Amino acid sequence: MEQIDSCIVCGSNQVSKFKGEMFPFVVDRMTGKSGSDTQCWSIHCPICDYHGTNLRFNLEEESRYYKEYMSGEYLTHRIAYEGQSVQSHAEYQQEQGILENRKKEIYEFVKDFANENTVDSLLDYGGNHGEGIPDQFAHARCYVLETEIREHNKKITYIGKDDICEPMDLIICSHVLEHVSDINYHMEKMRNMLKLKKFLYVEVPNERTAQSMDGRKFHEHINIFSQQNLEFLFDLHNFDIVRKFTGGNHYGNVFCVLGQAR
Repeated sequence: MEQIDSCIVCGSNQVSKFKGEMFPFVVDRMTGKSGSDTQCWSIHCPICDYHGTNLRFNLEEESRYYKEYMSGEYLTHRIAYEGQSVQSHAEYQQEQGILENRKKEIYEFVKDFANENTVDSLLDYGGNHGEGIPDQFAHARCYVLETEIREHNKKITYIGKDDICEPMDLIICSHVLEHVSDINYHMEKMRNMLKLKKFLYVEVPNERTAQSMDGRKFHEHINIFSQQNLEFLFDLHNFDIVRKFTGGNHYGNVFCVLGQAR
């Protein structure tokens, strides 16, 4: 775990810092130690409008945190810190009705640019078991990149962070970037995995109004995006934005951006 004093997106040192706190479960699980210091700074960058915590975790620490995510030992550990309501939330998120609606929403958003007629290769980046891949892409060669694979789907090829696969026509990155410490690493990796002129779909929660920057309590969402910040990020990594959305869907209040690799 390290602490930063500059913007994790644009690198500016002109950041505002406010008092913040990380939930004990997150820090303890990331570090593998109990009773870790949970105090942090809440950083805001006026250049690119990034907001997040100054605490950053390496890939090994993030892998430790997300091992068996929302199941098994992870869930037992988290319930011990935060109570039984965590399990109810996990079960709610896995309801089939929500999943089916989410797949339809993603397809409706991308279909004018990436659809069953134009997508032969697709990657769900951080997509668990690939259950969020829209049904219209069932014919495509589908991949999932994850830190660990807990079950196998014969229609999907699972890859790790260091594996090499074919260039993609479409990458879906839904509710992933708010969790990661090195945003630019993941954006660059996805850009390099795409064919030229092909598409990246990113969706993140809109949590800007949930709490003030001062005194913010961070859980596993260590990055708090805005539409402005997402657009800056896409331009920084050589994407032209072809569609964007701010509003509500079955996941809640979100920002959605579809970018074309240039």
